[in-house]
Amino acid sequence: IVHDIGIKDYAGDRQDMSWLTYQTIMQSFWGLRHASHIIAVSQFTRDRLLHYLPELAPRVSVIPTGIAPTFLQHQGDKSASRDRLAQHVGHALGEPLLIYVGTEIARKNIPLLLQVFRQIKESYPDAQLIKVGRPGADHWRLRTLAEADALALHMGRDLIILEDVPDSLLADAYCAADVFLSTSLYEGFGLPALEAMAVGTPVIVTNRASFPEVVGQAGWAVPPDVQSFVQAIHAVLN
Repeated sequence: IVHDIGIKDYAGDRQDMSWLTYQTIMQSFWGLRHASHIIAVSQFTRDRLLHYLPELAPRVSVIPTGIAPTFLQHQGDKSASRDRLAQHVGHALGEPLLIYVGTEIARKNIPLLLQVFRQIKESYPDAQLIKVGRPGADHWRLRTLAEADALALHMGRDLIILEDVPDSLLADAYCAADVFLSTSLYEGFGLPALEAMAVGTPVIVTNRASFPEVVGQAGWAVPPDVQSFVQAIHAVLN
């Protein structure tokens, strides 16, 4: 099963990677030539894989990633979800509430996410951004915190970071939010966007990689720049 080939396709994935680690991963990549059959989680991933290994075309099928029943069966009570999330966080939540789920590695484009949120704060001073997930590595978290500080975004008040939450609380977090955002530049599938849509939360993502395929006409896929995201968020909130 191939989720993405970012290590080959996206230079940012190779930042801070040792030569030995990179060579080991690339051996696995080229080893795909010996697979009897390969499942790609999106047409985008299939196309990118065949860009490098076109001879695999007859042996690659697309089967989209599925999501857990927790998200499909969520009751969608926004008020109750906000209450449960606020209890976990330890204080009342702001409005509007924006959510991003994922790591903070280079491809996720977190500086753009925070710049967009800073702009939204100009129109909605009580807005909050909840970020769910581990950073990917300590230095990525340090970069996120430095970027937030430079934009005068305060941890705990403007930006809330949660890690290792169970699916039940994650579903509540999606439902409590007014909009899900992802400024990521490269996704083999983009599962959080699908999870957010499953609980009925409006989704705004970049028009890059697999996102247009996954979101389709059910959300907004916009260019990865501040103005495009801000305009889309205002459209959703209005």
